[in-house]
Amino acid sequence: MWPLVLLCLMSLTPTQSPQSLFHGVRGRVTDTTRQGIPDAFVVIHNLETGEQQEANVQQDGRFAFECLRDGEYRLTVSSAGFLSSTIERLHYSYPKDMNLSVLMNFEPRDHDYIWPGYLLVVETVDASAQAPLGETKVDVTGDTADKSLSGFTDKCGKRWWYLKPGKYTLTATKAGFQKETLSLEVGNDRSIKVPLHKARPG
Repeated sequence: MWPLVLLCLMSLTPTQSPQSLFHGVRGRVTDTTRQGIPDAFVVIHNLETGEQQEANVQQDGRFAFECLRDGEYRLTVSSAGFLSSTIERLHYSYPKDMNLSVLMNFEPRDHDYIWPGYLLVVETVDASAQAPLGETKVDVTGDTADKSLSGFTDKCGKRWWYLKPGKYTLTATKAGFQKETLSLEVGNDRSIKVPLHKARPG
C-alpha cells in the first residue's frame, strides 16, 4: 500500500481582500493519474469535541471545510475502488488556509474490502419532520464481539464507522423517541437514514 500524499500550503497575501480570504481546510482528492474523484467521501473529525463534518466534493475532486474551530482534527477520505486514507492528526488554528492534495491509490484486486473496512454512515432524523436528530445513541453489533460499536450522532444527526463485511444489527435510541432497530449487511460503502418516531404519551 502506498502512503497518502499530503501537501500543506499556507497562502495569505497582503494583497488579498477580506472577501477573497479562505479560512479553513480545503483540498483536492485525485487518483494516481491525477484525475479528480468526485464521489469521494471526505470527513473531518474534531479530536477534542467529537464533532465531525462531511464535505461536498465537486466534480474535479475539490472539497472544503470552513468555519473550523481551533484544535486537532482527523481527516478521512474513502471511495469505492480505492484504498481509504486517514490523516490521523491535523492541527488547525484560525485564520489559517490549509490546502491539501490527497492522492488515493487504486484498491488491489485481491482485496475483498477497502482497508480498514467499508464506510457506514448512519443518519438519524425525526420521522415526522425529517429534521436531523443529533445526540442520538447508535449501537452497532455484529456476529462477533469485536464488531460491537457505540456512539452518538453529531449535530447533523450523523455518525460513521468503518466495518468489515458481514451482518450487523443497528439500534438507535434517543429520549422522547421510540427505539429503532434494524438489520443490515455490509458489503460496500453505504449510507443509512434511520427515522425515529416520537414516543407515545404515557
